[in-house]
Amino acid sequence: ETWVDNQSGRMNFVRKAKAGFKDVKFTLTAAGDVNVEKPDSESKTEKAPYEVWSLLKMVWKTQLSYLKEAQRQQVKQKIGTAAKESVTGVTRGVIGGILGLIEGAVWGAVLWAICGGFEAFLANGELKDILNNAIKWGALGIIWGAIIWLIAGISDAVKDTENLARSGARMGAVTGFFLNAVFTAIIWGFAQTISGVLSYGDAFTTKILIDNALSGVIIGAKFGAILGAVWGLSASWIHRFQTRSPAGLIWSLLVGLICASTVHALLRLDLLKIGMIWSGISIVVFILWATSKSRSE
Repeated sequence: ETWVDNQSGRMNFVRKAKAGFKDVKFTLTAAGDVNVEKPDSESKTEKAPYEVWSLLKMVWKTQLSYLKEAQRQQVKQKIGTAAKESVTGVTRGVIGGILGLIEGAVWGAVLWAICGGFEAFLANGELKDILNNAIKWGALGIIWGAIIWLIAGISDAVKDTENLARSGARMGAVTGFFLNAVFTAIIWGFAQTISGVLSYGDAFTTKILIDNALSGVIIGAKFGAILGAVWGLSASWIHRFQTRSPAGLIWSLLVGLICASTVHALLRLDLLKIGMIWSGISIVVFILWATSKSRSE
């Protein structure tokens, strides 16, 4: 440092270096065989060490503490960022799930309450009976709607797809509710009527056909809402599908309904078993539709 400060033209170097840098170190080294004057020494000249490694080693030792501190800060920053993202993701998932649960509970309650009230109305029940049956079925609708939309809400939050899964479940439930009600009114009405004629020798009348068709509306609407919501949720997960198209829902429900009605007409199984057959066939048909759709696209 003293040597540099005494060199002509370099008198301000030491002062500027100390003023401009956090820390300044001086060393003596050379890449060649040179003589360097040293003040305050009996010998006015001295050979500089014939190496560069000592300079690099000195710089490394000087900066090692700074590097370690920088690494610690970087690790802390990464951990903090990861923790923040994790908490944010969990928070978004919880909020999305809660919103989906609330929305699903409302939709499930409304759709199934309509079915329950209409069922009591067909049985010539009084207004009290209609309301009680609507509340009973509405409570059940809250359960299945909340479960499906809960999954949809979490899926939207995790995948950051806004309301794609929730809207898919909503569209599927409403579409299945109305479409399957119409399908079942026609197919189930004829299947029940023909079954009565063949099995019990009942006379074929328009009234019996209409009664069976109206009963089919209730059954079809319930199953359609459930399967439609599941279909809409599943289709929204796979962006390659035309998620807004009800083609898969129509085919799966229609084929499942025809098969279930045929089985009911032939074997006279109870409604629970028929419902299981209906659902199983509908799911299989949807899988086949989804596979063919995926391949074609």
